[in-house]
Amino acid sequence: MRRLALVLLVLAGCAASGPRWGFDPVAEEGVHADVRVEWWYHWGFLDDDAGGRWSCFSSFFRTWKPGFPITRYQLYDLTDLATGKRRSKSAAGAEILPLVKALSGEAKLPKPHDVIPGQPLEKGGDPLRVRYGDDLFERLGDGRYRLKTGEIDVTLTAESEFMAVEGSGLTGVGDPSEMHY
Repeated sequence: MRRLALVLLVLAGCAASGPRWGFDPVAEEGVHADVRVEWWYHWGFLDDDAGGRWSCFSSFFRTWKPGFPITRYQLYDLTDLATGKRRSKSAAGAEILPLVKALSGEAKLPKPHDVIPGQPLEKGGDPLRVRYGDDLFERLGDGRYRLKTGEIDVTLTAESEFMAVEGSGLTGVGDPSEMHY
């Protein structure tokens, strides 16, 4: 019985020490030059001034492959929880239009996709400030972020520390260090 109690105390002590990150989560927040796919996403509930309740989802993607331009993709969905009415958007960066034309013969995206105007502004090593047309996600300071997308313009404030998925934040399928989460 003493051995079991000792093992439980040792395990409790390990659990109390917090996550053992395989990387620095604050340093990883920004834009990377050498990753093929990275994204920032948000999902949550919002209350408006009139007492309405909404579900909001947004995601900003950035992809890169040697020999191809950096490309952007964004998703947005706002759902009125009282009526179920949805407003959504799917958009890809204008930088992908030459490739679309080469593949389809037309320099336009298929419906329902919109085009994000301009070229990517973010560069590897930049702090977290992702702007896709009028939509924006940026770090304002420790645990504070601005999300402006569609009809949403909110300041997000962290209520807890970062969470290390899989205990270390290393979650790649083939090699755990391939993805940080």
